[in-house]
Amino acid sequence: MLGISKVMVLTCTYDHRIIQGAESGMFLGKVQSLLDGNDGFYEEIFDHLKMPHHPVRWETDRKPPSPDSTPRATPRSPRKPHHSVDQRLSACAVT
Repeated sequence: MLGISKVMVLTCTYDHRIIQGAESGMFLGKVQSLLDGNDGFYEEIFDHLKMPHHPVRWETDRKPPSPDSTPRATPRSPRKPHHSVDQRLSACAVT
């Protein structure tokens, strides 16, 4: 089964002497709310840009598949790495 999802990593860097963590969290929460399409965010952007289309509305699945209907992957034999992690790290180490 194939699924589509929205994924984006957003971080916030600031001077902790000026902006407190709670205020930063509220800001990131507002950004997430807008990116989720709340408050007509995308409609306003499309309107300002005079786009002839409407933004896509994301919806949650109405009927998620049952666990019994999910196809099971066949197990593969594990691959052996060409080099161990320790060998790679020691090759890159600067002394």
